[in-house]
Amino acid sequence: NVLIYVTSHVEKMASGVMMIDEADDTELPEPIYLRLDNHLNPTDYASFRDEEDDDDEIVDEDSSLDLSAPPPESWFHGAISRHVAVSRLEAVGLAGSYLIRESEAHPGDYAISYLSASRSVHHFKIHSHCGDYYIGGRQFYSLSDLIGFYTNNSCILENESLYVPVLPSKPVPLYMQLKASGPYMKTSDTDELSVDTGDVFLLLTRLNDDWGWVRSQRTGDSGLIPLAIMEDMTGQDINLGKPWFHPTITKEDAMNLLMTTNRVGTFLLRPSEPGKYSLSVRTPDKVQRFLINKDLSGYYIFGGRQFNCLDDVITRYRKEDILEGLKLDEAVPYFDRHRPVSKPGSIPPRQPDINKNQSHIQASSTGDKTGMLQLKRGKKYPVPGQWKKFYFVLKFDEHKLLYYEQENSHRAKGLLDLKQCKVYMAHPSLYGRDDCFVLRLHYLNEQHLHYMVAETTDVAESWFHILRRCIGADDQAPTGGVQQIRSLTLSIQDCKLAKPSSNVCCLVCIDGVCVARTKVEPETPCVFDESYQFESLPPYAETFSVEVEASSKGKRFILIKDTSLGRVTVHLTDLPNGQQDDQWHQLLAGGSKVSRGSIRLAARFKHEVILPYEEYKQLTELLLSDNLMTIEMLAEVCKDHHAELASTLIHIFCRYDRVIPILAHCLTKAVEAEGARFSYITVMRTKRTDNLHFYRQCFHLVSSEYSSHYADGPVHEADSHWLPSFHSQGIH
Repeated sequence: NVLIYVTSHVEKMASGVMMIDEADDTELPEPIYLRLDNHLNPTDYASFRDEEDDDDEIVDEDSSLDLSAPPPESWFHGAISRHVAVSRLEAVGLAGSYLIRESEAHPGDYAISYLSASRSVHHFKIHSHCGDYYIGGRQFYSLSDLIGFYTNNSCILENESLYVPVLPSKPVPLYMQLKASGPYMKTSDTDELSVDTGDVFLLLTRLNDDWGWVRSQRTGDSGLIPLAIMEDMTGQDINLGKPWFHPTITKEDAMNLLMTTNRVGTFLLRPSEPGKYSLSVRTPDKVQRFLINKDLSGYYIFGGRQFNCLDDVITRYRKEDILEGLKLDEAVPYFDRHRPVSKPGSIPPRQPDINKNQSHIQASSTGDKTGMLQLKRGKKYPVPGQWKKFYFVLKFDEHKLLYYEQENSHRAKGLLDLKQCKVYMAHPSLYGRDDCFVLRLHYLNEQHLHYMVAETTDVAESWFHILRRCIGADDQAPTGGVQQIRSLTLSIQDCKLAKPSSNVCCLVCIDGVCVARTKVEPETPCVFDESYQFESLPPYAETFSVEVEASSKGKRFILIKDTSLGRVTVHLTDLPNGQQDDQWHQLLAGGSKVSRGSIRLAARFKHEVILPYEEYKQLTELLLSDNLMTIEMLAEVCKDHHAELASTLIHIFCRYDRVIPILAHCLTKAVEAEGARFSYITVMRTKRTDNLHFYRQCFHLVSSEYSSHYADGPVHEADSHWLPSFHSQGIH
């Protein structure tokens, strides 16, 4: 934006800064603001991508990025509904318009409402935790930084960035302001802050009824404070509590106070009138006052420049001259003159016990889970570098996974929105251990990978299965839906490359997530002959791919950058269910159709669907009845599938210890079908094709199952009454 000032009268101008004559208390004539907006095309903002680096860590906020954004008064609308947000965006009607609002469904969180180029409104959830803000896989230290990132550096939709902030009808405070009514001494080795009477804080996160995570206006520090000693000051001047802000001092008192100091550049700020502030600065011989205006969009206008806050004004003019040869130095602190000094050891009458109110330690639901895991995170695979140990907390009902540096920490190092995640088990070949799984977060055109390992395989599997349930992609639906059993057996045999290369390895990916890899064999670089078994594939798994890569010699997990030798992707649904598919596949370069060779893969994908127990409970009761009439009816219906039916029934009867009844029944029916009681050998040699074939199948299967089932133990008491039937037919 370009801001032009047209004024009829200016008392003094120095270094582009507007001043008020110290002998005259009248304000300068109101300037006329002509705002000329440079309407840039949103597509001019290219999607930002982190530069590749050696350790491939996710960079949440880079100091080199332009995170400048309009002030919160320009885009924060407070607690409005999604419907109201849509109405306000459609009223503006400009593609790229956006606003920030409080989340209706999750108090304490936020949402971006955005009007796209297609004129549809999209909503993106922002998780808030202890002053940090998470969207997708990125962490930001303020909402302004988040807005700046998706305005200047990255796209929120494909080729679309945040562009036009929508102003609310009136300014809405972003944070609740709290003022301490008494002192508080922090407990050592905790995240608490010490509090002096009169200190002002901004409440960033309310952890529970007793504790809040705040930022001190006086020191800028963040931490925990007890809410019992706090008074609500929301709606007061946002600068209240800053050490340089004197909210009640008069012009004369400000001048007298500064003249008593012998240090040139000493300053203070005070409110002049609504929407205006006065900056008073000590010069070598007098006090010079400067006017700062605040416009409706929240910008502070000073010296022809826009500032988001008064802190930015002070920071700038501590580095450059505000007058020729004069910079801002130290502020005259307001609190030193107006607040009582807390004595060491003084505490308020009521001091909550922090150990009983640690928000992330307490389980809020039966599905929550906590524990130590080691983590590697990045964007490319497999993620290199050292494993880092964190304390993980799963909030099952909230679909959040947080991790902390220590168990007693309150501020998380990271937060994952499990609604945007998928989880996969990793093969031991990937990192040389069998307790590894990976969470893939894909959101806002970015992918973030979080590889985790546990102390034991059982602990890793426990985390894996509860994360699958939390994601909502477990094999068993919560309402008793069908259970899916999906598995993949993959054998990588050899490959033929258009350009032969040494030190070749293959990466195996499920849905683009690396879960296994072959060894590097310099002597036989294109011969692998390795097999992998992936049990319990999640229902959302759609593809597997094999990528041939050139690897650094002698380094098992380090890949040379940009040396992909080709890739093949296979959809699981294209494989015959339960049958092995052995064939050569073309290795393609990137997203093109250029062939770089071929690779031989043998894959077997198995997908079975099992009904919930309630669906077949009545059928089970019929099958286990003493007369076994249901078996005869099934044999009639399934004439073309006697072998499959016999095998299934045998498994059921073994499960319920009812082997002998079906054995006796099938033998009896087989003999009756011959019209006489022939010997067992005669029955088994018959050529008839009616139900006798089924009974013979059952008898063969039951005999083998029976011998293994009862080889080491007595006949079950429930089956003993069937023994006379065997004896009557000469079977022992």
